[in-house]
Amino acid sequence: MTKTYCSLPFSHLYITTDGSVQPCCRFRFTNEEGIDTEWSKSEAPKVAEFKTLDNVLKDNPRHKIIQDKMLAGEKVEGCRSCYIEEEKTGSSMRTSENEQWGDFNRDTISTKSIEITFGNYCNLACRICCSELSTSWLEDEKKLVKDYPFLPVSKRKNADKDWKTEDFSTVKQIKITGGEPLLHPDFTKFLDMLISTDRTDDINLMIYTNSSTIPKSHLIERLSKFKNVKLYLSIDGFGKVQEYIRHKSNWDITEKTYEAWLNAELEYPNIVVCFSPTISLFNIMYVEELIDWWIETRMRIHGEVKPHAVTYNIMNNPRLMSIHDFHKSKERADELEEYKNSNDFIPNIEDLINVVIENLRNVDDSSIDNSVRKEFVQYTKDLDMLRKQDVKHSLPKLYELYEDLFTKYEGKLDKVLS
Repeated sequence: MTKTYCSLPFSHLYITTDGSVQPCCRFRFTNEEGIDTEWSKSEAPKVAEFKTLDNVLKDNPRHKIIQDKMLAGEKVEGCRSCYIEEEKTGSSMRTSENEQWGDFNRDTISTKSIEITFGNYCNLACRICCSELSTSWLEDEKKLVKDYPFLPVSKRKNADKDWKTEDFSTVKQIKITGGEPLLHPDFTKFLDMLISTDRTDDINLMIYTNSSTIPKSHLIERLSKFKNVKLYLSIDGFGKVQEYIRHKSNWDITEKTYEAWLNAELEYPNIVVCFSPTISLFNIMYVEELIDWWIETRMRIHGEVKPHAVTYNIMNNPRLMSIHDFHKSKERADELEEYKNSNDFIPNIEDLINVVIENLRNVDDSSIDNSVRKEFVQYTKDLDMLRKQDVKHSLPKLYELYEDLFTKYEGKLDKVLS
């Protein structure tokens, strides 16, 4: 195994909202100069173009380029997210995937895992998202894109594929994301197809949901047939913080959804409810109350907090929403350190807090870009206007830290658009 090797281009497929295939969810299509890497997004093949999933890994020319580079020990430009992370922390998604799936070569290529998004249909318009992954973003983006060109202005997409049972003869893990998969009409059909393979006792499911849909009994009954099911609930704040960040969400429904999944976890030992927040500038001041609520609810339903998976996304792009220009990063890191040390958390919760602390401590005060901070304020004001929200009301701690900028700058949009 070479130093640049990753098991994913030999054993994994990431199928996007329109059915295009990528090596993984983190692969970068352009370098820092905006030039295409080994995989041009515009030339990404559709999964439906190949007879089987294994044929994608074996016959797609782009896969072959990446595989050859890795087997030769050469760095892959599109994989630089992992390389950067390894330089900072010593580990990355690449290293963890290698530990899980091991060593492959051209002769042993086999589809072991897939990540699929059935389409970009979603009932929420989260501030940390865009129309590429949520149809609820479309109208806002049309009004914003002129002033904020990082927004993609996508369209409704669907990952059309006539799934066959033979596609899954070697698959052991399936990660399902969105859009919001639990609301997509293909989701239940897909589960039924997997059940028909008679291999569900060897398949692990990872399902990411925005926690806006209380699960019905027929869904839970289907999920109970699989080896393991991890439900990752994407919840970024408590109460009005969640409703502000994940626009169109209803906190009462969010709580009831979490409780329903916890009750399913009690009934079915193969189901595990997992914590999956995205940490951004919007919720950096509200991490403690989110974790406290998550743990207290588990205690109320289960009577204890057993170890369970925690995955997280530390927002990097667009930069204006990340914590990398947060001017109070060191003070905030100290507060979270004290919070961690004064509580007895399960290891995965503690790991989450440690990662947030590490990212805060890595902020270089000398590289803080005030133009990015200005654009964050303008973007926030413009979205508030379009969505009839108020950052001062919903995120008062954050507003207080940026009050001088919120007072100084107006949004970019013409008020007529509201």
